[in-house]
Amino acid sequence: MNDVSLSNALATLKFGSVSDMDIQRHRVRVTLPELGGLETAWLPVLTRKSLQDKDYWMLDKGEQVAVLLDARGEDGVVLGAIFSDVDTSDVNSQEKWQRRFNDGAMLEYDRQAHKLTVNGGVQHVVVETQADITLKTKNNLTGDSGDAVLIKGGNTITIQAGGKVSINAPATEISGTLTVKGAITGQGGMAVSGGGGATVSGSVSVSGDVTAGGKSLIGHNHMGAHGPTSPPL
Repeated sequence: MNDVSLSNALATLKFGSVSDMDIQRHRVRVTLPELGGLETAWLPVLTRKSLQDKDYWMLDKGEQVAVLLDARGEDGVVLGAIFSDVDTSDVNSQEKWQRRFNDGAMLEYDRQAHKLTVNGGVQHVVVETQADITLKTKNNLTGDSGDAVLIKGGNTITIQAGGKVSINAPATEISGTLTVKGAITGQGGMAVSGGGGATVSGSVSVSGDVTAGGKSLIGHNHMGAHGPTSPPL
């Protein structure tokens, strides 16, 4: 191979900004300031996978990119975006991986703190799968919602704890039948209304009085042949 053909085969590295986008085909045109503002032909944007697994993330118009062109400048590939004095990085730590979006949403992992953070402009999180989902932690698991929380189960929902399950709410409503296999302890009183009332199979022990229809079990009297009887002993 002679020197001329070798020089024509050499690729050159150029820097420019995205001037146009073909979103469907994942390719762009780039303006190159060092070549007098020349606009390239359509160039594919380098991605990590495109066959069986696909990785898609399109560049923005005006984004600073690095371009590898052939010797004639007619064909090439966009290697990716680059930071510059204008487009600076929000991260100043080699311990962090971060992906920040234009709407304020941010994903960050700090390997030194062992902390994964998702926050910012995220308004909806959708996980849809046909597989089982397991959340497992050796420490506390906390869910905090500013509005309603809905948990749906097509068949059975099981809450299992090695210690105690606490429900801290002004009111708790159960629309179906409630079955309790252990003892029930009420510390704030109990009211039953509607349906067939309350039915108890077995003995009932009451330390205080029982009132039915306005009549006290402890203080009620009966009318005998010689007048009212004394209260029950």
